[in-house]
Amino acid sequence: MNKDHVEIYNLHHATLAICKISKVEEKDIETFRLSIDDIERIKRIKNNRRKREWIISRMLVKLLLNGEYPQINYLSNGKPYLRSNDSHLSISHSMDYVAVIISNTHNVAVDVENIHRKIIHIKDRFINKKEQTSDTLDLFKLWCAKEAVYKILEYPSVDLLSETTVSKDFKTIHFSRTNEIINIQYIHLEDNILCYIIR
Repeated sequence: MNKDHVEIYNLHHATLAICKISKVEEKDIETFRLSIDDIERIKRIKNNRRKREWIISRMLVKLLLNGEYPQINYLSNGKPYLRSNDSHLSISHSMDYVAVIISNTHNVAVDVENIHRKIIHIKDRFINKKEQTSDTLDLFKLWCAKEAVYKILEYPSVDLLSETTVSKDFKTIHFSRTNEIINIQYIHLEDNILCYIIR
């Protein structure tokens, strides 16, 4: 993978890597060495675009871990973790980007969303009365924040509509079950929005 096509953010307690999918050359995808477990796992992915995103996420993990490529497993809630490494990990992809965030000391989450997706049809599933907006970018910020908070929480289920509220300034999200305020950060990427949490 050409490192020039990856944006690396050295954050307080974490490192975030973002890669535009279209910048990754096909030869890099084809020659990336997967583990035996990953080869079996990727055989079950039928969609070629999804396979490409999946391999790029592994390339970013390897890049962030300075060439180390530990096995990535998944908890029952879908959260990825590194089998032979104590680092915390989160992975996300949109139609345009793949993002990976890793921390040795803090739980982390990342979500990236393409703004062209028709989110208006599902907004009633995740936006509560305090968050009502008709602004498309704000809808995506809300969705992205709630997806990220869902990934970072250690619960088998979270009701994003009733248990989470994003502040008006989009800097925090309140999780009512534990009365916790969680800081959130955003990065705008062309027609995409990315949200990350370091907790």
